[in-house]
Amino acid sequence: MIKQLLAFVCSVLLFPTVGITQQIDGNELYETCTDENPVLAAFCVGYIIGYVEGSPWGAFVVLNRLAPKDDNAVANALAREFLGSCPPENASNSQLTDVVKKYLEEHPETRHESARTLIWQAFSEAFPCGG
Repeated sequence: MIKQLLAFVCSVLLFPTVGITQQIDGNELYETCTDENPVLAAFCVGYIIGYVEGSPWGAFVVLNRLAPKDDNAVANALAREFLGSCPPENASNSQLTDVVKKYLEEHPETRHESARTLIWQAFSEAFPCGG
């Protein structure tokens, strides 16, 4: 899996791309998450990991700027509450990917929405804070 992910990253870095950003929707994410191609499957996992790492960090930065905390653990807990989902600390990448895939399978009527919104909804449903 690591070799396949590395191959994907290298292919992205080595080939020039157009400087236009495009939002990934749920249909595209679902296709990559259910594809047998290891490169596409790696994209799925990488996209979800990016959300898992990036969203709490963004919330942490914003919340810490608004009301600085001396304790990073408190700030991180507030960021998770702010995002509305509290995945277990020991959740594996595979488990997190399974949660998103399950949500996309069970809600095909929403797949036209942005992938990041659908990941947020999947995690909010599967991992409510304080629940």
